[in-house]
Amino acid sequence: MSRVEQIADEVYVLSDVEPADDGRSWLPADAKGFEPFNKYVIVKPDLVFLLDTGVAAHCDSIIASLRDIVGDRKLIMLPTRSNLEAIGNMGPIIDAFPRVELLTTTRALPPLGLCHIRDDKRDSVPARRIRRGEALDAIGFGNLQILNPVVRILGTIWLYDRESRILFSSDFFSDDRMDTADQSVVRRSAAGLPDPATLRRSIVARFDWLERAETTLLRKQWNDMFRDIQPITIAPGFGRVQAGPDLAQQVIDLYYRAAFEPPNAGLTDIREAAAEVH
Repeated sequence: MSRVEQIADEVYVLSDVEPADDGRSWLPADAKGFEPFNKYVIVKPDLVFLLDTGVAAHCDSIIASLRDIVGDRKLIMLPTRSNLEAIGNMGPIIDAFPRVELLTTTRALPPLGLCHIRDDKRDSVPARRIRRGEALDAIGFGNLQILNPVVRILGTIWLYDRESRILFSSDFFSDDRMDTADQSVVRRSAAGLPDPATLRRSIVARFDWLERAETTLLRKQWNDMFRDIQPITIAPGFGRVQAGPDLAQQVIDLYYRAAFEPPNAGLTDIREAAAEVH
């Protein structure tokens, strides 16, 4: 079964942990430690909300964990993106649970077309498109708001819980790995946080376009977003959950520096200025 840890009232992270040194494409070549693959559930008396379904390799563990949590309640699924890390178990989950609804922010509901499900399920699963910026009042989760990520690839979304002040950040804020496989997925202390240079290597391994990006507008979008929301927990799709208001703010600051103020930026500016002179 997936590891289950509580991060707020009725909010849980379901994690499957893998060694980080097996050559995954989104990690730096020298990555060490253990990487949690995270899925999140928010539980209500008659509903369970599932954010992302995980990779196919973790299918048995995520379904076993969900059976214990969901029971006979309705299960609502929302993938943060159409990558296999987010939709890899969508088909088996739809097949395994009798009452399922799918949400998506993509046009024409393509996630159903990207997963293998029984033909009778394909036509019977309720599915609806929601818009970025929209709160999920219509499905009983008005506290959840869809956000447009600052740094992303393809059609990724972030999700913010305005009651518990949790930012579900998909594949960003995802570069804090565990030292040992049995360590808690939830970090509550700043001791041992990666520094900006270490974070930078991980960020550009996934978002390589940042190496050459003009980030003025991205920095403004970042600052505007974090004036509007003040998360006290950051819950990424990979890596450790960061729990606590001071820790969350420190992590936001560290990632800002790593993404937009790379350690060699000053040296690069000096070299460019020198080249212009000559």
